[in-house]
Amino acid sequence: MKKYIMFLVKLLIAYGFAMAVYAILFSSAAAQAADNGELSVANVFLGVFGATAFLIFNLVLVVQFTRDGTLRREFQSETRGRTLTIADYVRYLLRELLICTVIYTAFQLPYCIFYTVFGYDHVNAIFVDKFFVMAAGFYTLCGGIAFLGLFISVLLFGGIQLTARTMILRHWDETRLQR
Repeated sequence: MKKYIMFLVKLLIAYGFAMAVYAILFSSAAAQAADNGELSVANVFLGVFGATAFLIFNLVLVVQFTRDGTLRREFQSETRGRTLTIADYVRYLLRELLICTVIYTAFQLPYCIFYTVFGYDHVNAIFVDKFFVMAAGFYTLCGGIAFLGLFISVLLFGGIQLTARTMILRHWDETRLQR
């Protein structure tokens, strides 16, 4: 349970950090573009920033997973003396990744509904819009269809994490076999 609470905390920190970076670097330029009638330019700022923040968040999670020495020792201990396949790595990861993906989805769902009803106002963005700028970027990239953006975001999150972590487990397994 502790690791899922920590995942939620990391998610909150990532969204807070994205909000601050967007506010400092891009929000005024996007607001000015929208105010000048260039909504497509403002949406490009938002979309590119949201996708970049999403990728950085995933990269940070992968790096933290890679550097988790306790997890590595547990994995190597639990799988000692066995020849593992890709399916074994996936089974080892699946439960935790599914729960984290559900948390990721549930975290965004209220804003997804909010975005569907109200959209994103670049000029007069309220706190909710500012906090969920990473998600709003994905929704904007999907033509403003929030549920499509959420669906693609969730698929990419799960796919990136599963692929990267499977490769890491494979590396840990091969490293153990060399000793």
